Amino acid sequence: MRYDPLVLTNQAVAMQRIADYVRSGHVFWTSGEVPMARARALVHKFDRLYGIGRTRNQRATDKSHGVAGATLILYCPHTSDGLPHADKIRWVLLVTAGDSPAHTVEKLQDARIRESRLRWGDYELLQIARPGQVKPAWSWRLQQQAYDDWRHRIIHAIRHQNPFDYESALDSLYRLPGFSGVRVQGKRLLHLYAAEWARRFGEKPSGGKPLRYVQRLKNQGVRLSILARETKTAPDGGAAVA
Repeated sequence: MRYDPLVLTNQAVAMQRIADYVRSGHVFWTSGEVPMARARALVHKFDRLYGIGRTRNQRATDKSHGVAGATLILYCPHTSDGLPHADKIRWVLLVTAGDSPAHTVEKLQDARIRESRLRWGDYELLQIARPGQVKPAWSWRLQQQAYDDWRHRIIHAIRHQNPFDYESALDSLYRLPGFSGVRVQGKRLLHLYAAEWARRFGEKPSGGKPLRYVQRLKNQGVRLSILARETKTAPDGGAAVA
């Protein structure tokens, strides 16, 4: 039976699963997008070459023999009525150290190195020191450019006294995924918002609420075989790997 993975439909879940695997040693990565019609060919190729569909027991045996483990995270946003919101699937291939053709065939990057951190949209995954913990923990945070864009957005909105802009900025800020690294940045942005508001209007902003906090999330998704059947696409072709 061919491997039939779950295509995650929630971005926070996808980001959490990526962090889980990197934390477990899957620190080598590459990523890309594949048209819906070619997704199954990509999955079958990765399963044939790298064993992404191996069971937990098989992976344990492989590890004992020095064979690298590999997993594939698939993500496709869906609308509120359960339909795919895009005609492409985003994928991240994660590989451990060890013997695997992935280390020679793919252009793998090392998530532990600053220059090759795993990036997801505006976010990057890195190890962050936490109070009371000896070892740093893996978490997501906004990339520097995205963080700077947030600062500019807040300052510009309040200084131009545009209610729609600064209310929209605040609403979007509260909807950031609540990973610990993002929360630290979010608090700084809220402080900036309050300081700019006081400077412009001479008083503290009203309201306010806690930032989101991401707890353990259950997988939310659709099996690739079902997604392929429900989506009107052309027959599978050869998969292009980015």
